[in-house]
Amino acid sequence: MANAGDQPIELAASYVPDVDKSGRLQTNLFKVLQEDGSPVGYRGIYVHNVRGSTPSLVLKPGQSIVRTINLSLSYQIMPGRNYSVGVHPFIRYREQQESKTKTTSADMTSLKTATSNIIEITPR
Repeated sequence: MANAGDQPIELAASYVPDVDKSGRLQTNLFKVLQEDGSPVGYRGIYVHNVRGSTPSLVLKPGQSIVRTINLSLSYQIMPGRNYSVGVHPFIRYREQQESKTKTTSADMTSLKTATSNIIEITPR
């Protein structure tokens, strides 16, 4: 996940993939499709958070967060097949305006939706 813009953005920490001790995802954040376009079954954990109960994080311009996740632990992926993976749903965020008083939500514009859901995958 990267902020390619020119302003800091604030997003819910729940959009950053998190895994348990066994490596399984804590929520279904990805849309994994087989070659024929059919969805791959999710077998990870479903953690539902009450709106506003998860902390937010701020990504500065050019800052990125990188996570390594073994998708086969949370999705029914078979060896030797090709899949496409995207973020599901698109991430929603708020742009933070620079201010001298450094207030938080009062200076934020309306909620926006990411325009890209590109994911880099390295098969192992």
